[in-house]
Amino acid sequence: MDGVRQPTLSLSEGSIYLFDWSAATSHPFRFSTTSDGTHNSGSEYTTGVVKDDSAYTTQITVAGGAPTLYYYCSNHSGMGGQANTP
Repeated sequence: MDGVRQPTLSLSEGSIYLFDWSAATSHPFRFSTTSDGTHNSGSEYTTGVVKDDSAYTTQITVAGGAPTLYYYCSNHSGMGGQANTP
């Protein structure tokens, strides 16, 4: 992400973040409460998340009390990292 391999993100409650994955259209950007998301028997986290697969963007409004999240590629396992929600 931005030239850094699997960085840990810090997301603030109440803030809105827009992730543009148009430069990597075969790697849909998703969130989960499980490391590696749906590839690790987890489920996609959708609270406050708006996905636009035609514009290749994923937006999240971080809810108050949101758990630690993990971002991942829904097409490929092993592509993602942690998103802390302090």
